[in-house]
Amino acid sequence: MGASESGELIAGSGFMISTLDSPPGRLLAGQIAQLVYSAEFPIYKRVLHIEDVVKLVRCPFGIYSFATVKTVFDASGQLVAILNTRLLTCGSSILTQLRRDARYLGVPALLRVIARSIWYRTKIYGSLEGDGSWHIEHLAVCPTLQGQGVGRALLKYAEEEAKTASAPTMTLEVLSSNVGAKRLYERQGFVAAPPEPPSRFWRQEASQYMIKEL
Repeated sequence: MGASESGELIAGSGFMISTLDSPPGRLLAGQIAQLVYSAEFPIYKRVLHIEDVVKLVRCPFGIYSFATVKTVFDASGQLVAILNTRLLTCGSSILTQLRRDARYLGVPALLRVIARSIWYRTKIYGSLEGDGSWHIEHLAVCPTLQGQGVGRALLKYAEEEAKTASAPTMTLEVLSSNVGAKRLYERQGFVAAPPEPPSRFWRQEASQYMIKEL
């Protein structure tokens, strides 16, 4: 693990999860960015380059920042997964973060993408994910370790976080075509909402919004 990290073992997994309390070095930031980038929807890859994500990981604000992304290491100290969760209380706070990100990177297209996502969630639920929802922004596991229980352990860890925060629900979003991830979430108690219709933004990639009552 890098400097300025505190870590704890994830129950039943043998992996160490850590929260950075200062900007990571260039190497670790690049590794985190690669995992973030691999987990994102195609639309984000069209408006953000990998170097953009590296910059966001190293800054103290935003949806990808080191202040919210938790890193997961194996026994040899290799980065194997990331988990990014947050308590959502209102749409305005999310929009503020996204405007900061867009100004910081100079990528206004990012705002259009997220505006559509917020519209969809509000249409489905009547509000943006419900006050106090614990949202899984990112959960990405190194391909060589997928299917070995790392994702399941991280979901359980996230649920403990949510309960500690007294959140009434957990939410996440996944591509409708990602059958394996959807099965994992369903086995952990998430229920699918109606999928977001394909559009020119997603280039026929519909997203699935999922929720779990706690």
